[in-house]
Amino acid sequence: MAQNRAESIDRFIVLPLGIVLVELAVQPGAMDPLGPIKFWVLGLMALWFFSIIATSRSLLKTILTKRPLRNLSLFLGAFLVFFLVSALHTSVKTVAFLGETRRDLGFLNYLFLAFLMVYAALKISMSNVTQIYWTVAALCFFFTLYGVFQHFHKDLFHWSNQYNSIILTTGNPDFASSLLGLLVVIASAWILIISSKSSRIFGSCLVLVTVLVIYWSQARQGLIAVAAGLGFLFVVLLRQKSKKLSYYLLGAEFFVGVASVLGMLQIGPLTRYFYKASINDRGYNWRAAMV
Repeated sequence: MAQNRAESIDRFIVLPLGIVLVELAVQPGAMDPLGPIKFWVLGLMALWFFSIIATSRSLLKTILTKRPLRNLSLFLGAFLVFFLVSALHTSVKTVAFLGETRRDLGFLNYLFLAFLMVYAALKISMSNVTQIYWTVAALCFFFTLYGVFQHFHKDLFHWSNQYNSIILTTGNPDFASSLLGLLVVIASAWILIISSKSSRIFGSCLVLVTVLVIYWSQARQGLIAVAAGLGFLFVVLLRQKSKKLSYYLLGAEFFVGVASVLGMLQIGPLTRYFYKASINDRGYNWRAAMV
């Protein structure tokens, strides 16, 4: 029993380490120094997770018997089947399966992410979630520090960059700010559960500086992610004290969220704050996909 538990812990460490490797993976000197290397690191990690699930009767039994895991697996399976059928009927198979150059968001990428999601749902528990929090805190610290260097044009790499200087290791400011926004939300949840006062002070300062770097990136996605994520955390905390007030707050957040989405679509008073010309490109993509 103790040996199996130790092996489980040893295997779980691959998840946070894999997340770090995917985010930090860079191939200097390549025509595309980010996309392919991140894609293959993610693929190797996902195949490792798939092999663990496929060869473990206990994990397969858990997926079949636990309703949330079963529903998640069925949803992901249906999504992948529809995606695969669409990919097979696409004229340009390389784009369908591997993705567009510098994006790598084809069928295989989502297949790998599905393996990762199922493994994470199976393995993450209250006993090991602190490893994820510390991983996020470390990534947040590294990327925030790197973002400060990029803002002051002290980058370690010579990127071919036509955007704002803050791109981290993601390729553009939109991706960078979105990543930092997610890290801020998870780091904020981490601050709420840690007992050490010094760690809380460090975490709070880190969150504040990270939000500043997101602002410097001039990409709104990160700030929206921070606002939405922290809003959800506040609802959860408020619900523990007053369910009625938590519903009011949730309703207010829903209203602001709808108004923000309409602003992105050039509808309503928030258009000037949320609309970006690149949203038109997404519209072209959706219309092309439905034709």
